[in-house]
Amino acid sequence: MQAALTPELRDRLLYYGWRAPSPHNAQGWRIEADSRSFRVSRDPARQVLRELDPGGRESDLACGAVVTNLCVSARAFGFDTEVRWRPADDVAADVLLLPAVTPPDEAASSRLRALRRREMNRSPYRTDPVAGSVIDGLQATARRLGFSLSVLTDRAEIGRVAALAARAGAMKLKHEPTQGELHSLMRFSPQAAARKRDGLDLELFFTPAVAARIAAVATHPRVLGALGPLGVAEMLARDVDEAPLRSAPVLCLLHADSLEAETFLRGGACFEEVALDVTEAGLAMALHSAPIEVGLSHPGRPHPSVPAEWHTSIIEVRSELLAAFGAAPQAVPIAFFRIGWPTLEPGRRSLRRGPREPRPETAHYREMTRRNQPSLSRKEQRALRAVRILVAGCGSIGGATVVPLVRLGAERFVVCEPGEYELNNLNRQAADVGDIGRNKAEVQAARARAINPEAEVLVERDGVTEDNVDWLVGTTDVVIDGVDVTELAGIAAKRALHAEAWRQRRLVISGLDLGGTQVVYAFDYRNGRTRPFDGRLDGAPPGLGAVEFLSRLVDPLDVPREMLAHAEAMIRGQAGSAPQLAPTADQFGVLAAWMVLDFAAGRPVRKRVKVAIPDLVMPRSRRLANEAARLVQLARVKYLLESTRRKASAQDETPGPTEAGS
Repeated sequence: MQAALTPELRDRLLYYGWRAPSPHNAQGWRIEADSRSFRVSRDPARQVLRELDPGGRESDLACGAVVTNLCVSARAFGFDTEVRWRPADDVAADVLLLPAVTPPDEAASSRLRALRRREMNRSPYRTDPVAGSVIDGLQATARRLGFSLSVLTDRAEIGRVAALAARAGAMKLKHEPTQGELHSLMRFSPQAAARKRDGLDLELFFTPAVAARIAAVATHPRVLGALGPLGVAEMLARDVDEAPLRSAPVLCLLHADSLEAETFLRGGACFEEVALDVTEAGLAMALHSAPIEVGLSHPGRPHPSVPAEWHTSIIEVRSELLAAFGAAPQAVPIAFFRIGWPTLEPGRRSLRRGPREPRPETAHYREMTRRNQPSLSRKEQRALRAVRILVAGCGSIGGATVVPLVRLGAERFVVCEPGEYELNNLNRQAADVGDIGRNKAEVQAARARAINPEAEVLVERDGVTEDNVDWLVGTTDVVIDGVDVTELAGIAAKRALHAEAWRQRRLVISGLDLGGTQVVYAFDYRNGRTRPFDGRLDGAPPGLGAVEFLSRLVDPLDVPREMLAHAEAMIRGQAGSAPQLAPTADQFGVLAAWMVLDFAAGRPVRKRVKVAIPDLVMPRSRRLANEAARLVQLARVKYLLESTRRKASAQDETPGPTEAGS
């Protein structure tokens, strides 16, 4: 059956395209999707090294990597591709999707998995040798695509090239215009990385927070220039380039025979194919751009901002690099990198900007939201409209957020839910009899479009899975977690969602409706300190059940009296899913919508909000008596839960018949 390019799949392919590597993570590309084609072009606003690389060759390198990612992901989803390089002067490539001759095989799926895992690992590497068969395979990939990949494994030669890279790195640091550009791309805190979603995140260099703050000052071009006589640039270059390169078992240089208009475009595509080979082999890699970048003006003259006394050094760096790898003097270096076995693994991801910018505001939108003013300023309204929101789980609490958000002015959504509405859902979920049997996410998408036909809503019917969680989180700005935790699959999905949100530094707004009490949690993974679920599930086994999950996550003092009685019955195995009520679910929709507004406006979001509806309407005397009875019930449930855990632990430690008789 021919694959269909749905809006959701097009968005997913765009995300994988944006996962491409780019020097300094500048992401200097634009991708336009039209029907079954993707147009990749440079983004002039994001070009770096304007003096060292006036031709924008590193932007071409990045655009070529985007093309490879689009082709790899398209093949995994059932398409063949046709690439047209340089179809116009201002276009890098057109990628046309064609019906696949054969369905995708395991090799295509494995390649996509490698694309999703591929990261630059900037830790020192172990000197353990890399298998010759792996190196042969990388070189074969480069030859197949029209390039050469030369390698160094001799320790003395690696040391000499590492010192050469440090020389080039120091020159780059001393060139004030270039260092100004690079400093602007450094993200010196997790918050800055989460806000900008591009540039070089020092956390991914395994740099401690204090050292990162010092680096923010020390690497400023003016400070670096003032400290020049002290050799600070050389010291930084040794730390960033020379030491990591010396640690690697293999250094690689990808190069071409000659420089043509498409050389760096095709070279970028080849580099990404090699990077995916490295990932599939279970190895790490890190790009070291300095020796290439100082010579990117070749064959032209260096920019006037480059000191005349550097010209000879630039030529020497280039020629020595080529000679060290045994390449011809006229060869064109494309990418210089190391591969090997890392000593550390980064927990976070290198962040990506959203694949698409919001559309211009329309007269329809201005009129629809006019009555929001002055409670919302026009600036807040524009910010809310630009935010892309993931609603993960469209049941009682997730489904309750869509309509308030749309009416408030949110316009960009990804909604995901694998379940369909049932009759027993209608006591609390945003549905009616006519929705029974329909997918919940599709119903909520229709609700959003019925209120605002201009709303951009993508639907993922599979819910949150290991195969889509990176796309779901990576293309959205804030996550509303409404994933059901009554079953093991839902708990696993919720844990995967929070783990990915932590890796990609997103705010997650989560809620639990406990009878008549709604507790809303804001897990702000942007700050670099908050662990998934505030660390409450750290070390928990994979197959965690509902009672154990909730007992770790929920503060016992938040549980209302009627829910404590039900919890006791659940622990004894005498009751199933907990009761859920419409007013409680609706409270989550109200609170989550306002939290999203605060997020969009750049305001801090409260970490925890509790609304106990019965307590709000209950007379004071009755409330006091109810609270006293609740504390007694809480003590009983806590004792029962602990005794149950002790019994389960004792059973696990009891030896079986074979062990007892041995």
